[in-house]
Amino acid sequence: MAYQAQEVLGVTEDTLEHSLNLSQAHAYLEQHQITSLLQHVMSMAIIERPPDLREFLIKSLKELKAKGPQPMGLFTNEDLDTMFAMWDDQKVGTIPADKIFETLKAVNCEPSEAELGQLPWFRLQAVDKPTFVKSVRSEMEKRFKKMRA
Repeated sequence: MAYQAQEVLGVTEDTLEHSLNLSQAHAYLEQHQITSLLQHVMSMAIIERPPDLREFLIKSLKELKAKGPQPMGLFTNEDLDTMFAMWDDQKVGTIPADKIFETLKAVNCEPSEAELGQLPWFRLQAVDKPTFVKSVRSEMEKRFKKMRA
């Protein structure tokens, strides 16, 4: 977690450990999921390429606020379908099971080594779309439930 804080705040580990203000800033970022929020809306902007970026960002933030807290944070089932489609570039209907881990890592929901061995997909060679969506959704919901607690 310290490494993420360093990266987000652009400081060394030593500076972070010895600065109360920076530690508080990092805690605030984590508590309010600001980094994830900004990454999400910027990703949406890159995909949609709206002509008026400011208006798009305002509209997106208002929509997210109106929806309230979601079980997977900022992600939807449609997002998970899209992620699967991106991994399934040959359109065969299955992807290597390790793509679940890569997806979880990319969305900052990486399971620990102890948790990893207990996940049902861990020992599989390949997974289909329903298994991918169910597995990623389950891990994301666990993560966001912990964050809200």
